[in-house]
Amino acid sequence: MTISELAGMVSSSFIHVQHQFDKMDQKFEKIDQRFDMMDKKIDNFRSEILGEFRKLEKRIDVIELKLDRIEKNNIEEIENELGDLLFSLVNYSRFLNINPENALRRTNQKFIKRFQYIEAELKKIGKSVTDSNLEEMDKYWNESKKII
Repeated sequence: MTISELAGMVSSSFIHVQHQFDKMDQKFEKIDQRFDMMDKKIDNFRSEILGEFRKLEKRIDVIELKLDRIEKNNIEEIENELGDLLFSLVNYSRFLNINPENALRRTNQKFIKRFQYIEAELKKIGKSVTDSNLEEMDKYWNESKKII
């Protein structure tokens, strides 16, 4: 093999390697573009979530202000505002991917168990709920919170 043939082979190999590097550069450029697109989508999603959260915070603030202003004896007005608050909390729980019905069910069950604890403790000392006072029941309620 002559030097000229060897130089041709090296040159050809170099061109092939250079072509492969160019292809890799193009692929990396596409990957960079995809990452840029993903970053933009993530930023948009983050902005959207923050926007929704801020709207919810504002709504809760408005409801709190309304609740503060409600006439204490106007049951219909109180029910309307409380309904708005509950509706907002349900929407917020969905935003957090929490099933509001399950959360309420668990809370109800926890309340029942705690109240049953109070009844059982009162029964141990020969009393019922109607024989007890709020202070005594509150003591047992706080005990129940430690175990239930």
